[in-house]
Amino acid sequence: MFKKALLLLVLSVVGLGYTLPARAENSTSTNQGERAEKKDERPLRERAKEWKIERRERVKAEINRIRERFPVAFERSDRLIAKIEERIAMFEEKGINVIVAKAKMAETKTLITEAKALFETLKSKIELAGTQLTNEKVRPLLLLEETRTVIRNLVEKIKLAHSKVREAVQALKEARLEARPTDRIINN
Repeated sequence: MFKKALLLLVLSVVGLGYTLPARAENSTSTNQGERAEKKDERPLRERAKEWKIERRERVKAEINRIRERFPVAFERSDRLIAKIEERIAMFEEKGINVIVAKAKMAETKTLITEAKALFETLKSKIELAGTQLTNEKVRPLLLLEETRTVIRNLVEKIKLAHSKVREAVQALKEARLEARPTDRIINN
């Protein structure tokens, strides 16, 4: 029984060893044939027109993502600012010094309003780009690059505002610990 199993194992391994190169040769020859069949026989001008249409569609899709992405980010930041301001008011009622946190939140608010103004200019550029995309002579990637510079500035403002929020929260934590040093001992 053991000899039969060993013999079958050896024959199957040897058989596979001899059939694999043959299969590989057959598969490469069929792949080359498939490649020749798949090669596009259309003239380059027709394919270039399709590529141009695809490029315009990609630009339109990216513009639509931009339109949806930033208002959601502004809503999140507004909710976060409101939450932190409630916390500042609560600490102020308790008599905790929150001057630094208030200053950081004022900086955050100005950055967010600047970012919202930038977004309004971006929306106007997007609308202009959307109307220009129907024109055949306009290069969509050039339009997209113009909007990308505004987007970069907008993202930088939002990142800076987020860092100011972090600084405000850190200032609140420090103010709370300074107000009650015994809490720090009890909490640790």
